[in-house]
Amino acid sequence: MIAQTLSRRCHSKLKRMNDQLEVRYRSFHVSAKLPKGLSRRASAPLLVYPHERWASSGLRLLVVGQETLRWQYEPLESGGTGSAIRTFGDFSAAANGVSAMWDLYRWYGLGRRYPKLNSPFWRGFRALDSAVNAEPDSALWTNLFKVNVNGSVMENCSRAEIAKLHKAQQGLLQHEIAVLKPDAVVFFTGPRYDSAIKAEFDGVEFQLMEGLPGPTMPPSRLAWVRAPGLPAKTVRSYHPEYLQRSRQWNVISQIADWIRS
Repeated sequence: MIAQTLSRRCHSKLKRMNDQLEVRYRSFHVSAKLPKGLSRRASAPLLVYPHERWASSGLRLLVVGQETLRWQYEPLESGGTGSAIRTFGDFSAAANGVSAMWDLYRWYGLGRRYPKLNSPFWRGFRALDSAVNAEPDSALWTNLFKVNVNGSVMENCSRAEIAKLHKAQQGLLQHEIAVLKPDAVVFFTGPRYDSAIKAEFDGVEFQLMEGLPGPTMPPSRLAWVRAPGLPAKTVRSYHPEYLQRSRQWNVISQIADWIRS
């Protein structure tokens, strides 16, 4: 009886989250505009669809990456309906743009669709998630840039184009955080993407993290991120690929200890 009551509460909570996200995503679908050339180069957007484990998680962890390497909706691949959505332009023109992006997020399953991929990002995601949650894949994932441009916004876009991307997605990450209400947010983005965090959160500060084991790291390497709209447990670290390459994988354990403290 108690389990059934908790299950109903979790389901109700999850439905409210999805309803609130859907309203904002549909507004984004209608209003977000990019120049024609950029909309053809930019991928379809990553739109979060929270899973059932999120509503019942003991500690809600949201991991924010930089951008997807590849993100497109192929209905024949995912078992969905409608036409393929491979670019932002396709997304804007598709009547089912939002539902297709949700289908893609669910189908991708936090990287589980490609078990052989085993990328540093997903290994870092799972190492952090398992350190703070008992049930696997309890965390959620989103990105700082909702689209990629030929694999990388920062490498393949001019300053003017980056500004247009910021304008198109302004407030979207803030809304996701407000709806999902994570207890902790980890930006696996590195200092190069700090300008994108600043573009999304007014008055953001990157502060020294004290009390961690080992030598004190400057905020350029590991920072406590403080801004209205972010939970108190918010940190920005390097992308797991860099942590692996530079032999700093232990930083993930340090972050987990800090979150649990």
